[in-house]
Amino acid sequence: MNQAMIRACLVALAIGGASGAWAQGVPLSPDSASALVASNKADKKLAEDVRSAVSGASVDTSRVKIVVRHGAVTLRGSVPDRDQIQAASEAAAQVDGVASVKNKLKSRQ
Repeated sequence: MNQAMIRACLVALAIGGASGAWAQGVPLSPDSASALVASNKADKKLAEDVRSAVSGASVDTSRVKIVVRHGAVTLRGSVPDRDQIQAASEAAAQVDGVASVKNKLKSRQ
């Protein structure tokens, strides 16, 4: 390759890298990053607690996905019958730290 082609490739890479950095937005401050990590850990722990509570209420959670975002719980997937849909909501709502429950479970019957 000649030098003109190498320069063109380097310029293209530089522009592409710069636009990728721009698309990601403003970098997080250390405090914001720490808060985000703490929030993610808290949500993960809460999801585990909700799964435990829902399972403890005799709900088959093998096909249930539990998503938590800032204390808001969403239940997705399917359970064997309609009674378990209601039981899952009630059990999830009783867990400390749960702000709300959105139940999108479906019955397999």
